[in-house]
Amino acid sequence: MEYLKSLQNILKRKEQLLLIAILSVQFLVCLWLLDKRWINPDEGAHTMDGRLVLSGLIPEVDYGSRQVLYVYIIALFLKVFGVGYLGARILPLISTIGVSLLVFFISKRLFNQKVALLACGIYAFLPLAIVESTIVKTEPLTTLLSCTGMYLVISG
Repeated sequence: MEYLKSLQNILKRKEQLLLIAILSVQFLVCLWLLDKRWINPDEGAHTMDGRLVLSGLIPEVDYGSRQVLYVYIIALFLKVFGVGYLGARILPLISTIGVSLLVFFISKRLFNQKVALLACGIYAFLPLAIVESTIVKTEPLTTLLSCTGMYLVISG
């Protein structure tokens, strides 16, 4: 009986290490792409909205902006990681990795850990997910918040 428990612990640890490896490789690939991509025209507008917040202006009161919560989150990332497009690109990078982790947790809740690892690996290395992980747009954060909501619904 103890032998089976120790075998289960080894398998569980192996699957946890595989999840960490998937997320680490995804992070490194996205980090490598961070400064390689061209600057999207929307990135300038989103980054400027964050810079205006850091200058003391209020979105939708002092200037027309995107989603107010999104603009304040961009401003927070600009404050922490530096004002510029690279500081703003950290937000979609972290959001994409968070979505991969939530895909794992949702799949684990619905199916099992092996299916969850497969789903996480497939999402983490989808070309669209990798390309979008370094563009400052609302989609990565929206996907992260939507996946968080779905996980909370499934957990409840």
